[in-house]
Amino acid sequence: MKPDFLIFNGCSFTEGGGLSNPHILNLYGYDLSLDKEYHNIKKELAFSKLVAKHFNCDYVNLAVSANSNKNIFQKVFEYVEDNLDKLENYNNVYCFIQTTMSSRMSVHYKNEELNINTFEKNNNPYTKGEHYDDLQKWYELYIVHFYDEKYEAKHTKSNMYLMREYLKSKNIKPYYIVFSDVELLKILKETDYIKFGGESELMQFAYKNKLRISDEVDNKDGHFSPNGHIEISKILIKKIEND
Repeated sequence: MKPDFLIFNGCSFTEGGGLSNPHILNLYGYDLSLDKEYHNIKKELAFSKLVAKHFNCDYVNLAVSANSNKNIFQKVFEYVEDNLDKLENYNNVYCFIQTTMSSRMSVHYKNEELNINTFEKNNNPYTKGEHYDDLQKWYELYIVHFYDEKYEAKHTKSNMYLMREYLKSKNIKPYYIVFSDVELLKILKETDYIKFGGESELMQFAYKNKLRISDEVDNKDGHFSPNGHIEISKILIKKIEND
């Protein structure tokens, strides 16, 4: 069936990471000022937009940079709960959830919602100042002493299964994309997620097929290139059309 509304969530790889950066965009032939970001261009280049454009349907992309699995599932749940009346106006709603690296954390810290994927002082959010010193120390302790990849994989699997049943109860068709998580793939069924060119991890698909920004232009950014988003969208479109 043809979708008339699509929901996407994930981290920067679904958001369109790198494609609002004028330094990168200019390497692709744009002539843009270097003193601002270009989020409208990023939106147009991201695979979420390309899939929606193919089916001529409405969509929302909830993905944000450095997102954690916890926050990805939570924000999908909140979006659906907050928009039940709106979603009832559509006949075929599909939801694509991209899981991310399990070491990432989302926390509510001093009245802020923060995504953390590093304990390096020169990286976000610690670059905002000493206000985040305690948070940096906490995350470092978590990674060094408490983080367990196999345990997190089990937790992610349970969230995937619970979210799948929740979405179905709201007449929303769920799809999962695994960006990079070897331990998670060990405990999932192959029918639980979308494969990309025979690859279980979206990261490996992009790496092997040279679909990253760093593969195409003189920049070290490892996010998907515009062509990468096109190739990913083709696979998602085919998946929808074949189901």
